[in-house]
Amino acid sequence: MTFTIIPVIAGLISLCIGCFVLIKDPKKKSNRIFFLLGLSLAVWNLTSLGVYCASSTQDAMVWIKLFYIGLVFIPSFFFHFVLTVIEDHSLLNRRVYSLGYGLSYVFLLLAGTGFLGQDIIYIGDYYYPTLASIGNIFLIFMLSFGGYSCYLLIRRGLKTVNVIEKQQLGYFFLGGLILFTGIIANLLCSLGIWVYPFGHATTIVYSIITSYAIIEHRLIEVEISGLVSYKRRFLYFLVNTLPTIIIFILVLGIVGLFQKITGYSSLSLTIAMIMLFSLCLNWGRQQIQPFINQYLFRQVSCGWHSIKDISDQIASIFDRNVLLNTLLNAVANLVYTDKVVIFLLDSPRQEYFVGFGLGINLVRRKTLRLKKDEGLAKYLSDKKKILLKNEVSRSKLQNNSWREIKRDIEKIEGKVCIPLLNKEELAGIVILGEKFSGAAYQDKDVRILSLLMKKTNMALENICLYNERIKNLTNIIFSLIIINESKDKYFHGHSKRVARYASSIAREIGLDGEAIDAATAAGFFHDLGNIGVSEQILQKVTRLNKGEFRHIKQHVIIGAKIIEHMCLNPDIVDGIKYHHERLDGSGYPSNLTDKDIPLIAKILAVADVFDAMVTERSYRKAFSIDDAIIELKNNRGYGFDSKVVDTFIRILEKDYLGKKRIKKQKEG
Repeated sequence: MTFTIIPVIAGLISLCIGCFVLIKDPKKKSNRIFFLLGLSLAVWNLTSLGVYCASSTQDAMVWIKLFYIGLVFIPSFFFHFVLTVIEDHSLLNRRVYSLGYGLSYVFLLLAGTGFLGQDIIYIGDYYYPTLASIGNIFLIFMLSFGGYSCYLLIRRGLKTVNVIEKQQLGYFFLGGLILFTGIIANLLCSLGIWVYPFGHATTIVYSIITSYAIIEHRLIEVEISGLVSYKRRFLYFLVNTLPTIIIFILVLGIVGLFQKITGYSSLSLTIAMIMLFSLCLNWGRQQIQPFINQYLFRQVSCGWHSIKDISDQIASIFDRNVLLNTLLNAVANLVYTDKVVIFLLDSPRQEYFVGFGLGINLVRRKTLRLKKDEGLAKYLSDKKKILLKNEVSRSKLQNNSWREIKRDIEKIEGKVCIPLLNKEELAGIVILGEKFSGAAYQDKDVRILSLLMKKTNMALENICLYNERIKNLTNIIFSLIIINESKDKYFHGHSKRVARYASSIAREIGLDGEAIDAATAAGFFHDLGNIGVSEQILQKVTRLNKGEFRHIKQHVIIGAKIIEHMCLNPDIVDGIKYHHERLDGSGYPSNLTDKDIPLIAKILAVADVFDAMVTERSYRKAFSIDDAIIELKNNRGYGFDSKVVDTFIRILEKDYLGKKRIKKQKEG
């Protein structure tokens, strides 16, 4: 019985969750792929039931072909889904998922012709598919794509500073790990290792984890309206229904055991047992109710020490995005709400847009706006205090401005509206939704939020001052670079071009936005240290002697120290300091080898050398781009990083050489 029920439950749950996510937003790519993944899981589970319960060997073989239609596409759909969620558009991973779909079709073809699953075994009352000789390759395919998908989730989770995203990625990883473990375990049955029905059972666990993550953490940004109400009804239903079922089973078991021991059967005994257990049930339900309210709906007071910890954390942040992400998570956990939205000012349009959000879907995030000088925004800008929805009483609605405020509050579905101030100007608005418990916001909540907002407002002012300081220092450095390059006409524009090349390489490799910005900045500043090098040495036409070369090598140390004191991204400092290192250890200043050289320095090395080659010098003419590419290829693998060189050559061929060929064709 268990053998047939588990695949049915697993298949139906997978299909239902997939359909639910698709219906929520059919236009969203991640939702469509998630639906296809759920459909594949449903086909695999339900057709495996057909295999197990087939009436004959011929029927089982027909079901096996349908069985593989679902199974072979699971790794490809899951990998593609992961790439969509983490927004990884790198060329390598695009090729990998194309390869995955190609292999899925190949395995499907092999399955249809009998080369993948060519036989079945009959054990007890059930049929089971067995893998052919090529089945080991299929197992490697499953392991590789499942393992690589989990690795990408871990890598993104370690990089992101968004706590909400970390939680979502954690659920993706856990669900994927359990799913692939189960599927591969089920396939081991075909190799004689008996673990059935472990695979189908793990699909149910995967579905439960996914369902919980969608409800609790807005997985794939799926929003469920009336979430608190649904959760409460569902859990109270479980609290009343599950114990009743358990007690009914216990009563039948105890009565049956009593009859077996004594040989005595009595209806009155059964009724007495039911009444006794019903009393116990009522007492147990009363004990469980506070537990649900406290832990599942989070009706629990937070200690002031946790508020102090959050305040200290906020005060130590000097990046606005990190600050607001921290605030988003902190507010959600302090007052236990299922929705937090932060509006930020769009100065050119004179309106506030959704900058950060928890519990708001993508469509509303893009379209929801508040006018700066109207309604809610105007009130918060003038009053500079927290506004609760229940403060907008009927008597106030006779005033037109209060009607506008109510209109905005209803539009954004807010219960609490909090102003974010920067130098007494309204920089943003924090909107809180309903509490998990469904209870109204109290004075204590307002005091907590007021304290948190004061700390956040101070942090925003500090960040503003910090950014102004960095901007001023950066302008000074750009001035120094211009002065430095003006000393030698051959260096004019060199830093700007290196920055552009470095940015293109970093983007093509698939680095994230922060790493691309670091590579661009390091490109601008890489030769800043030349201000400490003698002009005579920099402009010398003949070969440098050992002392002069030792002196010029100091420019990377000088430049790195200048930038280091600005407290910028440490990767920028590394790029400046090590962009003259070479893979074989022949570079300077530290004679680093391949594994010890930071990636940003490897990128700058290629960008810097290329621009030096294609730019005229006092002692030689400029290389042609074709000759410079040949030179990069000659030094690929022992002077310069192979991946960086190949990426840069690909960029050049696309941007320059492609245009050159088109021009020749037109002239021809």
